[in-house]
Amino acid sequence: MAAGRRWRVVRFALPADPHFDARLRSEPDIELTVAPFPKSADDVAAALAEADVYHVASARNEMSKHTFVTAEFLAKFPQLLAISTYGAGYDSVDVEACTRAGVAVMCQMGANRESVAEHTIALILSVVHRIGEQDRRMRLEKLTSREGVMGREARGMTLGLVGIGNVGMRVAEMGRALAMPVIAVDPFVAPGEIRSRGADPVTLEQLIERSDIVSLHCPRDSSTLGMFGAAQFARMKRGAVLINVGRAKIIRRLEILWPSGMSQVLDNVAVNQILIIEEPS
Repeated sequence: MAAGRRWRVVRFALPADPHFDARLRSEPDIELTVAPFPKSADDVAAALAEADVYHVASARNEMSKHTFVTAEFLAKFPQLLAISTYGAGYDSVDVEACTRAGVAVMCQMGANRESVAEHTIALILSVVHRIGEQDRRMRLEKLTSREGVMGREARGMTLGLVGIGNVGMRVAEMGRALAMPVIAVDPFVAPGEIRSRGADPVTLEQLIERSDIVSLHCPRDSSTLGMFGAAQFARMKRGAVLINVGRAKIIRRLEILWPSGMSQVLDNVAVNQILIIEEPS
């Protein structure tokens, strides 16, 4: 590196842990710029005109399309050397376009795994013990019977993990601590490795049919978009719960709510009383 050269890192003013900015600014060779939230493509161009590294939001719903890293975007900023995302995901980045342009892509894989795993377990316990429902009903109506909001124990419920990477592996560990049998499917992890990560390997079909709790920990890509629809819900157990802490579009929600030619499938879903809990991403 040339004497005195500082690498220019630019991110837009989305909420971020202050330690992130402090850590980068502590490096003598890095110049961090936190640009105002862009309202137009011109704002993006002005902010990134001299950037070496662009730190971009992971989820597509957090920013406007002119901030997404596409082939057209990269052509406007040929000086870029690397793209970094806020989290483990990289929905907003066309990795193949970056590869063709010689731009490195990095993500913070595993950085949030403890928080997401704990959040998953918190959702499971909240749902099976009906904590949120009890709170709302206590505030909005007069409850005369505890039996009307009686929950269940998670102990003994089968926890099915779709994806057993950084987050899924921790959820499996926490689930076992609650005496929950854990099963998992992951096309990128061999059966033996799934077992070493604390779950019994199964197929997706087996997982859907056997699980009391289905928890999604897979990335958003061409193989997972729309993975869960009315047909999958119809095969789930009565009273099963689906938790999605991955990406919203893994679930075909509109197909569940407004089906076309799938009345019998939806009837089965209604009978199963399946509850969907998901992140707004």
